[in-house]
Amino acid sequence: MIHALETAGFQAIHAGTGGEGLALFRSRGPDLPDYAVDRVFDRFYSLKNEVTGRKGSGIGLSFVKAAMDLHGGVATLENREGGGAIATLRFDKEIKTARHGSR
Repeated sequence: MIHALETAGFQAIHAGTGGEGLALFRSRGPDLPDYAVDRVFDRFYSLKNEVTGRKGSGIGLSFVKAAMDLHGGVATLENREGGGAIATLRFDKEIKTARHGSR
């Protein structure tokens, strides 16, 4: 999931600590167009990259959403004041990694 966000130009700015199920990522690029805000997690939906001029595959953020759904979490993407966007991943606090055991 994190790779998909980093590939889309996002930088991690906060990771939850002490059991907090939250990760925040920010982008310094252009705002999301209003028409795209509700579609960015749709499979195969993509926007033209303002830097390269190319469109992505439209798969990465749909994988992020699917993984979050599978783990009872929520992924959101919204415009950030001052430009760019904020991606938020909220996890069910009860989820434990395989290294720490399971539910």
